[in-house]
Amino acid sequence: MLIGPLGEQAYKDFPSCNALQMEDLETLLCYFDLYFIFGHRKRKKDENIENYIDSLMLVAIASNHGDPVNIVKEKIMQDIKNYNFTGKAMLFIQSKGNNLVSYLQLLDLHKITLFWKQCEDLMLQKNCKNLQQLSPNPQLAEMECIRCGTCHSRNHCPAHGMRCNNCNGYNHFTDYCKVKYVSDCIKCGTHHIQSRCLAFGEMCTNCGKANHFSWLCKVPVVKNCLRCGKDHAISMCPAQGQVCGRCNKPNHLKEKCLSKLNDE
Repeated sequence: MLIGPLGEQAYKDFPSCNALQMEDLETLLCYFDLYFIFGHRKRKKDENIENYIDSLMLVAIASNHGDPVNIVKEKIMQDIKNYNFTGKAMLFIQSKGNNLVSYLQLLDLHKITLFWKQCEDLMLQKNCKNLQQLSPNPQLAEMECIRCGTCHSRNHCPAHGMRCNNCNGYNHFTDYCKVKYVSDCIKCGTHHIQSRCLAFGEMCTNCGKANHFSWLCKVPVVKNCLRCGKDHAISMCPAQGQVCGRCNKPNHLKEKCLSKLNDE
């Protein structure tokens, strides 16, 4: 009478629980929250786990739930419990103890996500080996993909259309990006992708060479040069190639000619 026909239907759709759980008020309220917030929402076949959890979090926040992180955690625990794991994945789960739910409750949402990914990776490894043994055509067999890190058949990469946060390119996940990232670049002093240096094409006013800023120039500076009397990079002496008007010898200016000092 209190929960009404919708509540009764939700109660019938609850996952199988023992009698003690179904009499526990907190357990029942949690199941009702899961039902009325997420409904029958399940992860799609090729949906990324992180994207699925993000979508659940948005729904939980939009529902004004008092603890969206915890209710999403409960939803993920329910999904893992109902997932049909086999082979190495099942052995991995069994290694955590007979009571899977109790084990997952001790983890935070991030660690539960990693646990789920580990289980699926073990499943994919087994499926990949099975398909390679069954299929004589290597193009039809699943192989480990360098773009997403999983095993899949050709043209079925879950990273297709996804944008990388590292290089802003498409069709690969950030964790598997092949573009090198430079921290504290010695040429421009910033963090950037290797091919996007801010100093590229810039001319250094210290040494006269390209592709680095003058304040990061590694060329030594000569103070009060004995040949020209100025401060300059060691390779940029104004007297280089000049002929002295006093002694007719090259590579120094008349003002710094040692013959002048000898005459005096």
